[in-house]
This record gives sequence, structure tokens and C-alpha cells, in this order.
Amino acid sequence: MAIVQENCKKICFFTLGCRLNTAESDALASKFLKKGFALVSSKNKAERPDVVFINTCSVTADADATSRHIIRKMRREHAQAVIVVSGCFAENRREELASMLMADLCLSIADKEADDLVERVEALLRCRNGGIGGDGGGDSVGVRGVRDGVQHRIRTRAFVKVQDGCDYFCAYCIVPHVRGRARSLPIPTVLADVRQLLCACPDESAPKEIVLTGVNIGSGKNFKQLILEMVKLERELPQLRRWRISSIEPNTVDDELLNILKSSSAFQPYFHIPLQSGSERILQKMGRRYSCVEYRRVVENILTYFPRAGIGADVIVGYLGEGDTDFMECQAFIRELPLTHLHVFPYSPREKTRAFLEWNNQKSLRVDSHDLKQRTKILRELGEVKLATFANKMCGTQAEVLFEGRVAIGESGEKIHKGYTGNYLEVGAVGSKLKNQIMNVKLERVVISGNNGNGGKSYILSKLLN
Repeated sequence: MAIVQENCKKICFFTLGCRLNTAESDALASKFLKKGFALVSSKNKAERPDVVFINTCSVTADADATSRHIIRKMRREHAQAVIVVSGCFAENRREELASMLMADLCLSIADKEADDLVERVEALLRCRNGGIGGDGGGDSVGVRGVRDGVQHRIRTRAFVKVQDGCDYFCAYCIVPHVRGRARSLPIPTVLADVRQLLCACPDESAPKEIVLTGVNIGSGKNFKQLILEMVKLERELPQLRRWRISSIEPNTVDDELLNILKSSSAFQPYFHIPLQSGSERILQKMGRRYSCVEYRRVVENILTYFPRAGIGADVIVGYLGEGDTDFMECQAFIRELPLTHLHVFPYSPREKTRAFLEWNNQKSLRVDSHDLKQRTKILRELGEVKLATFANKMCGTQAEVLFEGRVAIGESGEKIHKGYTGNYLEVGAVGSKLKNQIMNVKLERVVISGNNGNGGKSYILSKLLN
């Protein structure tokens, strides 16, 4: 972290939730830095930030609870600061947030992209410091990028927003209700953001990997053209050595897209393809736009183009009316699929959704809490087995790894450098000054270390080759 001048306005960010939130927080940080603010850590009370910016999540009841906790914690620890709250919790629970009396400024999804955001926060600071000023209204604006910002900290992986909103309105999902309808950034804006992130600072602090992110990135009419332009960009921009796409709906992954991705030398072959359920009946109740047969076809097709690809999936357990037969079908379907990463969540009713009306009016459809916990545990353990199996399969091969930090592994708790392969396996290696470096390694053996909430985490110990 850079040294902060004593009279400089200081801001810290606390980001919850998805990769899109991370991309938006980075874009907002760039705006404030450009206006003379200094970025400080929310974890260091001695920093005494003038502004605390909390970017929240509301995808589940647990996410709501975490958002509330962080807002109260930041107000308690930084009583003198202007507290700004944005994100899906701020949009979805606006009245509740106002009643908490914890935030000085609550931003809608549109407000945080407004041109005058920094000026509004500065006005609140002047009021807090005894000056004259106040909070002006915000205009609704379209989806924006970050190209006017500046790169402000060392991060091995940078998230670039390419799309926002969703038109699918799945029965359980709150996101379209708070993020709005689907819209995409113009391709030139996205490409300018990528160039800015990779070229605006020295090579040692520039990110080595770009992640294209959004709510439903594959739904945009210009998405395949964007991917084609990314392939062209990597040929003219040597700094673009690795890039990925974030979660993408299975009905948007076809041969045309896979052919374009296959032509890239920098695309990293990990696909996160939300499943949500392996029961045909439950998929239909959820309002998903594919069948289990179609999902299997997509996964198998990916592997014909990228035989060593990692493939992750989200699964919701205990959806309304999920019986034992539905769950066993789901479990069997997942066991058969060549998935490598599994993210398992218990169903969480969200107001404003179609499923919430059923949950509220037909209590007989609710899954017993004991069954919910058991089913969640079973699928999480299955996910651990699948990841360990994939990791063991990769042992003995060579891979490029982008190293990000250090981690303690094994019974001894020895700290080693950790990073990720292109197919998103977490790898450890002994070496010096590896952070933000892409290194060739030989993957040697799998170890299970710690607990990530779902059980032990699989790491592959590796040997540096360069």
C-alpha cells in the first residue's frame, strides 16, 4: 500500500458477493483515486478512512445477514467516516437500510454509476467536517466501464465488467429484480478497460489475468463478437497473457463460441456453468432454460474442445417441493457428470420472486431443515471428491500457474506460494517472490489442507520448472 499524505482524503472499500461486485468496486475506487482520494485498508483501524464504501450482496438470506453485519461493524469501527452503501442489498432492502440509520448514503444500482457520485460523497464530507454542502439527486444511467479510472493496487487477477442485468427471471432468483434488465457494454469500452488495466502501471504490479464478468454475460447480442475481439487483442497486446470468462449460462454455450475460444492462445479453460438442479422436474419448477439432457450435452461438448478443462457448477439444494426422489436424481446426475468444481447452496427464499409466493403460501412445499442440511452435506462432499479426483488426474503433467499469495498447508502449517492453473486448480510451490508471476510447474501430488466451509481443500504441490 502506498504511503498516504496526512491531509489526503482517504477511502476504503469492503466488497461482498460476486465477481461483478469486485469489478464495480475497482471501477469506483479508480474514480475516487482520480479525484485525489487515497485508498486505505478497511482492516487497519489506524488508517482512519474518511469514507467507507460497502458494496453489498443480497443473493441469499445469509448474504443479507453478512451485509447487515458489515455495515454495523464499519459504522462502529469508523464512527467518524461517511458510510456509503451500494449493491444488491442496498437496492433490495432499501427501507430496512434506511431504518438501520447506519449509512450516510444509500446508492441504487444506477446511482453508483452516476457522473456526480464523487462530488456527492465530497459534499457529505464537507457537511461532516462543518462545511456547506449536501447530497444531490442521482440520475439513472446506462451500464458503464472503468476506462477513465486508474489502476490502483497490485492484483494478480482483474475483473472487467462486460454486462449487467438479466432477462431470465428464474423463479428463485432476486438478481433481475435488483440489477434490472440485461444490457451490455459497448465492445470498444470493454477493450479500452482491458488495455487500461494492463498498461497503466509497471509490469510487476499490473494484473496478469483478466476475467470478463457480468450477471448473464452470454446473453448479450455482442458477446461472441466481444470474445472474437479479445482473441484479436491478445495478438496485439503481449501483456494479455491470460483471460477468462466468469459464470455463463449453459444455453449460451454453443459450437460457435467454443470455436472462437479454441482459437485463443491466452484463454484459460475453466467454465463455470450453473446447473442448479439435476432433477428434470425441479429444473422446470425453477424456470431454467435447459433440461438435464441439454446440460450434459453442453458439458461433454466443452470437453471435446478443451479435454483438460475444469468445469464448475452451482447447485441449489432443497428447492420448493424437492422430494427424496428429486434429490437422488440430482445426486446421481452430478456423480455421472465430469464436473470438477461444485458450489452447493441451500435454497433461500427471496421476496419479489415467484418462488417466494409459493414458499409463503404453500408451507407443505418447504424442505425439512434436517433434510436440507443432510442433502447439502452430501453434495458438498461429492464436490470435494470430484475436485480431488480431477486434481489427482492432473498430477504428473505440466501447467502454467499464476501465483497470487501464500497459504499454510499440511499438518506442519508450512506456508508456501499458491496460485491457479488455467483449469482452476489451486497449486502450491516453494519459491521466492512468486506473487503475480506466471510460472511453469510440474504438478506432483495432492494434499488436503484446512477447511473452506465445505470441507478440506485440495491443493496440488508442484515443482517450479522456470
